[in-house]
Amino acid sequence: MLLVFMFLTAMGIVLIVTEPKSISVRWASATIFCGASGGLSAVIEDDIIPILGDSFLSGLAMFGNNLTSFLTQYGVPYSFLMFAIVKSFSPAKKNLWACTALLFIPIILTFVLNPFYPRFMVPYLVGLVWIGPYVLVASFLLIYSYMKEENPFAKRERFWTNVAYIPTILFVVITNNLVRGLGFENIWRLNLWIVLYATVVFLYAVFRDGFAGVRLLIQRHQMNQSLKAVHIGTAFLHHSLKNDLGIIKLLGYKVEHMASQSGDKELQTDVNIIIDSYERIQFLLDKIQYQTNERELQLTSNSLTEMVENSLQRLRPLLEKSGVEVHRSLPEAEFRWMCDQLQIEEAINNIIMNGIDAMPSGGELFIRVYYTSKQARVVIKDTGKGIPNKHLHRIVEPFFSTKQNTEHNMGLGLTYCYSVLDKHGGSLEFHSQLGEGTTVLMTFPLTKEGSIWNQFASCWSKTIRGGNEDLPNT
Repeated sequence: MLLVFMFLTAMGIVLIVTEPKSISVRWASATIFCGASGGLSAVIEDDIIPILGDSFLSGLAMFGNNLTSFLTQYGVPYSFLMFAIVKSFSPAKKNLWACTALLFIPIILTFVLNPFYPRFMVPYLVGLVWIGPYVLVASFLLIYSYMKEENPFAKRERFWTNVAYIPTILFVVITNNLVRGLGFENIWRLNLWIVLYATVVFLYAVFRDGFAGVRLLIQRHQMNQSLKAVHIGTAFLHHSLKNDLGIIKLLGYKVEHMASQSGDKELQTDVNIIIDSYERIQFLLDKIQYQTNERELQLTSNSLTEMVENSLQRLRPLLEKSGVEVHRSLPEAEFRWMCDQLQIEEAINNIIMNGIDAMPSGGELFIRVYYTSKQARVVIKDTGKGIPNKHLHRIVEPFFSTKQNTEHNMGLGLTYCYSVLDKHGGSLEFHSQLGEGTTVLMTFPLTKEGSIWNQFASCWSKTIRGGNEDLPNT
């Protein structure tokens, strides 16, 4: 049971550290910690109390054993239901407090009727009167919200949440309450195996698709380290080659002038090749330095809708030439927020151009802007060939590209986009299926600075009405 305590505690800590401000993650962690207390209870009962004998410390250990058992029996279903409610509905703070208080009443009544000290006597079958409905309702809410979810990124995360939580909680409730109530006292020790199952699912989900933001945290750390290395390397490269390239340029033009005066056509042709090579090297160096350079944010009040429209207007000739039809879903309400307009627009440009490149024979580009209570989001979907799953988690890495023509594609476009969103406290996510296209989700946090936040409250309902058209399923 020590393994149960260690595994669950580690998972709970990872979740809460990843997103400490997320209410749903807090309740998810609370569910895990309550489950971990069951493993701790078994360790106290089996290993610690026998050693202490009849001493004063034995009484304290008994109290700890009863308390941790109480948390496991009643904290798990309560926290699980609260997690499901928050995950499914995102209730307002007032309603959330009401749910928290009302759903806690059965635990209070259970404690009054069966206090956990001096001896915790668990009414297993009686407890199922409210524990059973709590767990079943929570499972239904999680499954229903998964089925109704249309955002492919959120749907994927809900899938792994359900796979990890629902079988585990159902198994624990059955072994801890129903089976023990029927007289099979030690059957609960099988919980070790369901905890191992949950741990495997958790780790697999984290490294495959992400789980409650954990993979994003790992990816962000790795990318930040890569960006630092790339920035230092390109700065050194640019500085080292700058003077030599200047000499090549100067001598090249000098020889060109001499060849022109002497009428030496062969020498003139060779010199032109040298000058063209110089200009190409200089262009590539400037492009690499521009996309990897650490530029400070110039924060101004901007409209996300206007920035998307600006990008589309700038790329309109390319869109028309490529035969790409654009479908917009933009909110009518004017909402402004603090960001670096030039960098955000350039990031949007890069993603739209990637979508155009993915549809060489034409296609459709779907763009949606919408807001939640805490985030501004841009979803850009193309109907191109899609990205293989083995490449999906690498496409933001510096110098990685899936494009066939790499003459001017340095593999830094999406790296730049990631860097811009990261500096704004946002995130960049991808979902792709071969033959169906790629969906990109750009997420920006909303801040409470001055009137920017206040405007959000006044235009909230209009924003929802203006930006609720659904993108095609991916």
